[in-house]
Amino acid sequence: FAAMIPVYRSRPALDADGVGRPSLGARCLLLLSGRQLCSALLLLFVQHLTRENQLTDWLELAGVAFQADVFYVACFLISAAVTVCCLCGWLTPPRARLESRLGIVLLGVMVTSLGWFSLVKIAELHDLRCVRTFARLHRLCPEDKPCLDTPHSFASCWLWLPVGLFAIL
Repeated sequence: FAAMIPVYRSRPALDADGVGRPSLGARCLLLLSGRQLCSALLLLFVQHLTRENQLTDWLELAGVAFQADVFYVACFLISAAVTVCCLCGWLTPPRARLESRLGIVLLGVMVTSLGWFSLVKIAELHDLRCVRTFARLHRLCPEDKPCLDTPHSFASCWLWLPVGLFAIL
């Protein structure tokens, strides 16, 4: 029965107060600041990616993630806020002249188009499914994916519905 009980031969060294000392590796880590630890982890991560020949793939993926998840999401949120402001400005009592109200409507349409363009572009960058809404109007872009790299793509973004983006939300 006594052979089944594990014997711990290495006990941590005790200080004068009877408290165990951390190991040498832990003491070395305690000498570093948070910024130095973060820099060391980043350096080790980049070194690992370089050794595995995946650094360029990771940088491309990080660029797409930054473009789609930071830039276009921020563009959508700002355009949604400006669209709500335009809608509130248009629905207020008619103190402004007709030209001002038409300007607010035009600004609202342009900003709403920018928001929808951002949603379709996010779906395109993440290779999510987009569905054509009016098949007869897609003569300029015959592929099954939206082509948002041409000058007419800002107006033609309304012809695409990013169902893959809506499915993950």
